Amino acid sequence: MKRQTSLLLLLVVVALGGIALVAAAQDRPAGEQSAGEQAAGSSSKGREFVGLSRRGAFSEALDDALGKMGRAINEGGVRDGMAEWELRTISGRVGGFAGFNELSVSITAHRSPPWDGAANPQ
Repeated sequence: MKRQTSLLLLLVVVALGGIALVAAAQDRPAGEQSAGEQAAGSSSKGREFVGLSRRGAFSEALDDALGKMGRAINEGGVRDGMAEWELRTISGRVGGFAGFNELSVSITAHRSPPWDGAANPQ
């Protein structure tokens, strides 16, 4: 019961943080870009990376997504690539006959120099 309460509290805190991020983005003047968007250039949409935890652990899912981004950062022969990222979604699945306890996150990353194309490796 304590673990479920802790998980619920974590999800509420993360959801409130996401709402604050959306509100801050909406307060941005039209045409103004985030640091990640500026670093990538206006033509780049960035890449999405999804991380999954089958134990319902937020940090594990985020580490998985960041690891995928880290492996993609030097694609195309880039030796000193840098990426800025932002958390886009948090979702989960619990219960059922199989006893799911999954948590997934998606991040959008913008690399400098920009990636060629906007493929989304998973």
